[in-house]
Amino acid sequence: MEGASEARLDHVLTLWVVPIILESREMNMATAKRRSDFDDFMKEVEEESVATGEADSLAAYGEHFRLALAIIQIRKKQGWTQHQLAKASGVQQSEISRIERGQGNPTYRTLQALAQAAHMTLSFVTSKSLRTRAIARHGRSAAPR
Repeated sequence: MEGASEARLDHVLTLWVVPIILESREMNMATAKRRSDFDDFMKEVEEESVATGEADSLAAYGEHFRLALAIIQIRKKQGWTQHQLAKASGVQQSEISRIERGQGNPTYRTLQALAQAAHMTLSFVTSKSLRTRAIARHGRSAAPR
């Protein structure tokens, strides 16, 4: 009798795991679709801004969100949620959310705490040094202006 109930339990667990795997696969496909849709949208916005002569405005807008994108990328590289980053860094999750939305104005101490939590160092570079690095890596046409 005991063997029969174990076999049923194995079967139940298998039935339980398969939908989770399929659901996970569907979520990954949905995420890829959203990413593709967003990339297509951004390409459209870039093309439109160039066509209307607003490329400088778009570049300034992108610059505003550069820190937000960097924080998101660092967090995701660690595989962390905002809550996990908050716990590791001692920075409130609400502050991390504001920074990632481009609405925060983090202090050096906050940025340092986020960097240390991800085992990274925080450094500031000038636009000139960024251009020099870009030229060295990709040639003159790839340098930011």
